[in-house]
Amino acid sequence: MRVVKSTSALVLLACTILSAAQDLDAKAPSLDRVVINPAFGTVLTAVGDAAIQFQPLDASIMTQLWQLDSSQLLRSTGATNKCVDAPDPQNGGTVRLSDCSATDVNQLWTYDATTKQLRHKTHVDFCLDIGTPTGTKPHLWECLETTSLYLKNQQIDLLAPFLDRVVTNTSTHRDCKNQKLNPLAPSLDRVMINPAFGSLLTAVGDATIQFQPLVVASSVTQLWQLDSSQLLRSKGATNKCLDAPEPRNGGTVRLLDCSATNVNQLWTYDSTTKQLRHKTHVGFCLDIGTPTGEAPHLWTCLPTNHVYEKNQVFVF
Repeated sequence: MRVVKSTSALVLLACTILSAAQDLDAKAPSLDRVVINPAFGTVLTAVGDAAIQFQPLDASIMTQLWQLDSSQLLRSTGATNKCVDAPDPQNGGTVRLSDCSATDVNQLWTYDATTKQLRHKTHVDFCLDIGTPTGTKPHLWECLETTSLYLKNQQIDLLAPFLDRVVTNTSTHRDCKNQKLNPLAPSLDRVMINPAFGSLLTAVGDATIQFQPLVVASSVTQLWQLDSSQLLRSKGATNKCLDAPEPRNGGTVRLLDCSATNVNQLWTYDSTTKQLRHKTHVGFCLDIGTPTGEAPHLWTCLPTNHVYEKNQVFVF
């Protein structure tokens, strides 16, 4: 089934997650990654031991993590020894999970870095396709040209942990979730997602930050680096870093010119609690502030058993 959407509708859908159905941006070989279709805002997900679907992003579940390994198998991290298998070289051909086997030619895939499509190595000129906007039945389809109206159905962004990252809120605690970060790679561009409320840290102009819905991976305003100086740098706002000048609950968190000598800009990541802690203002953490995320602030770092912990929990 081919899907046509208006430009405005596509923009709205793109703002939901990251990348589209056959377009893969493989950031690192043989590392766990999330396969996201930004056009429809869904993520490749292992459903049991045999099926795959594109479903809403849930950074806390292993069934949405994959590895494209050196044998060219696309392995599920959440389904033990299961790989993406495509036995039918035809439009609409089945794509499923099967026991991983490097000798099974139906399980071999290659990534086209130019077109960003996940191409079948054996069934030449066939690619992974989301199938329908709901993503309930991905399938094989002829690899579309970049000028095709339906290319978005095959465009996927493949985000690899330890390179790009999403700061996702995974805690079930109401307060600490706002401060929990799971950094996937030091000093590399990443997205910071609060999974409890489904929003990402975003640079708004040169001075303001908000937590907003995820947009296409190419939106640099949602990319950040926690560098060796312990500055949290914006990728989208030139030479701007996360600055917190007020060591109090509700204290301002904003963007300011980066300076390693500005003690208000120094942050550390607590890998145990997954909180982004202020290095200078000890005992204070980044907090989403409100479910809508329009005014993040500093707040006392909450214990993991606190009802509001989720407000401080992020996946980096």
